[in-house]
Amino acid sequence: MGKIPWSLVVYESVTIQESQIEEEVQELVQHSNQIERKDGIVIVKLSSEGVLLKVTKPQNNGNPTTDRQAFEALNRRGITTYNHDLVARVVDHAEQEYVKVGEYDFRPESQPKVDIVLADQDMKAYMVVSPPGPGGTDLTYSEIVAYIEATGVSHGLIEEVIRDFEDFPKYDERFLVAE
Repeated sequence: MGKIPWSLVVYESVTIQESQIEEEVQELVQHSNQIERKDGIVIVKLSSEGVLLKVTKPQNNGNPTTDRQAFEALNRRGITTYNHDLVARVVDHAEQEYVKVGEYDFRPESQPKVDIVLADQDMKAYMVVSPPGPGGTDLTYSEIVAYIEATGVSHGLIEEVIRDFEDFPKYDERFLVAE
């Protein structure tokens, strides 16, 4: 009989200590706790079309919005006449789109004042908005973009900032809206 060629493959034995497993489990638990819980949100917008309502869905086991929260949000904006059944449907569906739920006394002369200031050799545009007066409307995304473009800025719009202002306006503050 002849010799048969062979080779020996050797692997180092890996031992995992209990403390290593516990550390990895704790890291996973901490990571899962860092995932942000977000409750549903009610947004009331006054436009020339009427009273608009938008409801967002909760995320990561957040709490859904209730009808009561929507009614309170409308009352905070001074809106007392609206379609209660439609508000309840908007809350139930939470489709994250504006839906007209009522009317209000619109006054075109009470619109917010928008100032767009160019800076850094016209490479940046900042926006400052004064609040609307009684009966004035909230600005829409397209209205804000139109104000910016009227200054000659057509590229580099920061859409996230503009959309955030549309839903959550902060008046008399300076925002970078293009660069």
